[in-house]
Amino acid sequence: MDILLLIAAFIAGFHFVYEGIILPSIRLTLRNRLFALRDELRALKFGNDSCDEAAFDLVHTGINNYLNRLHLVTISLRVRMRKLYESDADFQKQVEDRRALIEQAHNESLRAIVRKSDRVIGMAFIANSGAYFIYIVPIVFCFTMISRTWSFAKALFALPTNMAARLMPLIDGGSQLHLQAR
Repeated sequence: MDILLLIAAFIAGFHFVYEGIILPSIRLTLRNRLFALRDELRALKFGNDSCDEAAFDLVHTGINNYLNRLHLVTISLRVRMRKLYESDADFQKQVEDRRALIEQAHNESLRAIVRKSDRVIGMAFIANSGAYFIYIVPIVFCFTMISRTWSFAKALFALPTNMAARLMPLIDGGSQLHLQAR
C-alpha cells in the first residue's frame, strides 16, 4: 500500500510540474512558431500578387484560430472532431473542400506554410496529451501483464504431470494425488 501511495504522489507531482511549468513553455514556443508562420504568410501575400486569395484567407484564418486555442487541442477534441466528421456529411464535405482548396493552390510556399502549421498543431496535440502518458503507461503495463499471465496459465495447465512435479514440487513432501479415469 505504501508503494501505491508513493506512485500516486510521484504521478501527481509529475502532472503538476508538467501542466504548470513545462507545458506552458511548450505552448508559448508553439504559439511563437504560429506567429512566425502567420508573418511569413502575410509577407508572401503582400510580396506576391499571384497568391490565391481564397487559399490565403483559409490559411490565415486557420492560423489565427489556433493562436489562442492551442490549449484546446487535446484527445477530447480529436474524439469530438472524429464523431462530427463521421456523422455529419455536410461538415465532412466542408472540411474536404477547404483542404482541397488549400492543396490545389498554385503557390508552393503557401502549401509549405500549411504543412508547417499542421506540424505545429500536431506537436500541440502531443504536448497537451503528454501528461496523460504517465497514466496510460501503468494501465498498458497491467494489461500486458494480465495477457502474459493468461498465456502462462494456459501453458501451466498443459504441462505433463512429471514436469509439473519438477517445476512445482509439493512443499510438505506428501504424495501427489492421482486421479484415475473410470
